[in-house]
Amino acid sequence: MISVLLYSHEKRELSVFGRLGREIVGRLSDDDWDFLSYDDKRLVLDLLKSNPIIDMSCVDITVENGVEMAE
Repeated sequence: MISVLLYSHEKRELSVFGRLGREIVGRLSDDDWDFLSYDDKRLVLDLLKSNPIIDMSCVDITVENGVEMAE
């Protein structure tokens, strides 16, 4: 299972990234992918504490401390 973290404070962005990601993955990969979409920074931090291994992430760095969270 390949895990993908999507984080943005804009729900519309999350929807678009998730939809496009699933469409692309469906065409190019036979692997199982798990898209984890969040619009709440606290939930992302909780996820990373309980599951620190994420294969790929797309994080909105324009939010406060966004770069640090992405790191």
